[in-house]
Amino acid sequence: MKDALEVKNISVTMEGHQILQDVSFHVKRGEITGLIGPNGAGKTTLLKAVLGLIKFKSGSSFLDGKDLSDLSLKERAKNISYLAQGSPVHWALTAEYMVSLGLIADHDPWQKMAKKDHDAVRAAMEITDSLHLAGRITNSLSGGEKSCVMLARAIVSGAPYLFADEPAASLDPYHQLQVMDILTDLKQQNHGILIILHDLALAQRYCDNIILLHEGKLAAAGTADSVLSDENLSRSYHIHAARWQEKGDNFLIPHKRLKEKLSHPFGSGMKST
Repeated sequence: MKDALEVKNISVTMEGHQILQDVSFHVKRGEITGLIGPNGAGKTTLLKAVLGLIKFKSGSSFLDGKDLSDLSLKERAKNISYLAQGSPVHWALTAEYMVSLGLIADHDPWQKMAKKDHDAVRAAMEITDSLHLAGRITNSLSGGEKSCVMLARAIVSGAPYLFADEPAASLDPYHQLQVMDILTDLKQQNHGILIILHDLALAQRYCDNIILLHEGKLAAAGTADSVLSDENLSRSYHIHAARWQEKGDNFLIPHKRLKEKLSHPFGSGMKST
């Protein structure tokens, strides 16, 4: 498929446990695709499998029609930028230098950056409201500040696809909306976005398509209205949502837990991460 990332029947087994089973989906350029599901559904594992960070038992993935397994990690990095969950930092690097690491796929490790690279770094930091943190040591930042810096690192390369694992999780409401607006701007520039979200309200408002994982399997895929149905939320999340409309837009928030409980919420014999 042209201008799309396709995943076909990916299965992952770890330590003898089936984590993902025959999961298929696609991410089109010019769209935001949300990846949702309860804790342990396999969302992060799926992202890492597609990126080649962990091996999958079976299945395949294609980037603009090319088999991803034929691409080196550096070639993948040029095409797919990745914002990991939590984004741990182990070195005393300034925020500006940390963002510049997003350009490493196009540079040798010790290559001096050109002026255009410096300009790109500062522009990415300005977009994510983190330019004022440029001289700060990254591992001294608050969780929210670090999230903004790491988002800048993910977008500075200009890769046509972006994978983000809960980028808004540690942010206040203003910056949550800012992150989603930044991703929307990237979408409008013909980037393909795959983002893991736990906030169903953000997923409904911003995602063109949603993938719902449950117990390591694809439970539903499609538009927000079709995937975030009462039936799907009941079966996968075991919740009821309150819904309303405002100015023609649909909104929902989790309202209450359902009384009945699944005997084994992550499925018999399955272990997901």
